[in-house]
Amino acid sequence: MRYLVVILLIIFFIPISCSQVSKTKKILTIQIPDSDEFYPSWSDDGTEIVFQSDKYGNWDLFMYDVEKDSVLRLTSDATDEQHPVFIPGKNHLIAFDQRTGDTYKLKVLNLKENSTHDLITTRYVNGMEPSFPPSAKLVTFKGFDKTTNQYQVCSYDFIYDNLNVLTHSKNERIFSPEFSPDGKTIVYGAKEKKYPYLEKLKLITWYGDTLNTIDSLDAGNFCWSSSCYRIIGFKYSPAGSKTLVSIRKDGSVPVVLNDNGILKSTPSVSPVNNKIVLSEKINNDYDLVIFKITE
Repeated sequence: MRYLVVILLIIFFIPISCSQVSKTKKILTIQIPDSDEFYPSWSDDGTEIVFQSDKYGNWDLFMYDVEKDSVLRLTSDATDEQHPVFIPGKNHLIAFDQRTGDTYKLKVLNLKENSTHDLITTRYVNGMEPSFPPSAKLVTFKGFDKTTNQYQVCSYDFIYDNLNVLTHSKNERIFSPEFSPDGKTIVYGAKEKKYPYLEKLKLITWYGDTLNTIDSLDAGNFCWSSSCYRIIGFKYSPAGSKTLVSIRKDGSVPVVLNDNGILKSTPSVSPVNNKIVLSEKINNDYDLVIFKITE
């Protein structure tokens, strides 16, 4: 009887480890010839994707209409417009950063009025890579902090006109702060300035308290899943390649989503369905590819 129990336990536990592998199915490629496309972001209803492309020499904003299968160019000036995101609850407003020399300014593009204005109007902010909670009453971003003389994770409260520096790192470079879908947590990338240049993801509360760290993930390419419990990112293999994974926000239970060996970056998950859009290197260019996660 003891041997039977052992055999049953082995049979029962084998599928658990195997179940930590999921799959993605490519369903669509968004391709603009002879250019690179990065930093896609979904609208609230999952019908539009805004992204940046260097088709005309500098970074401009474009929008893909999922239902119409069409691409629209949104900006056409000589400056670089980068890191676009839809402002929650306002699909006609897109926040982005505009680069002039070595400085960045947070801007808003109004699609209805075809106009742009500053995101933060009460003070000067050198910032990039905006992200919003569902209420859109706050914005977190990568902002230059004069005290540490480098970019930190910052936030701005539109209601109370409060600008806060949430991190005070001196030995790491900061990347891409992003609010969780419930607006309670911010994840950002950190890369050490000195060899061996270790990369990790760090989680903090919306007011800056430290939560935890996820090691061995690409510090510049990640996003939240459609829930508040998992993060999509790229895990380094011993051979140096990167595998697309989903991992719990506490760093446990990694699930392999895609490991086909093709270079990928800047993932974004649709808030309303099980789809991921990311940049994938096809021939010599990075094009946007939409994947469906299959269980």
